Amino acid sequence: MIGPKSHALQNSISSQLDGAKEINSSKRFGIWNMALTTWLFTTGVLALYFLRRAYYKQVISKTAPPRFRRNSIFLNPDTLMGQSFLLCLETS
Repeated sequence: MIGPKSHALQNSISSQLDGAKEINSSKRFGIWNMALTTWLFTTGVLALYFLRRAYYKQVISKTAPPRFRRNSIFLNPDTLMGQSFLLCLETS
């Protein structure tokens, strides 16, 4: 029995299949969008971190007195950490 109802049913099924294909492709693009967004966010946060770190190192190196300009508190004999680190080196 081929009639208008069967054509309507066939059109309905084909439109549902097209919708399923559309949903599947949007899921695939959704995953790529999520990955791209995550990568951009991570890259941006790391860039801000390193720029801020470089800026503060530059500010500290220009404004701090010479005894605080050394790179590490462990290697600075003027700090308590530096004195204890040097003491550990001498005793070992």
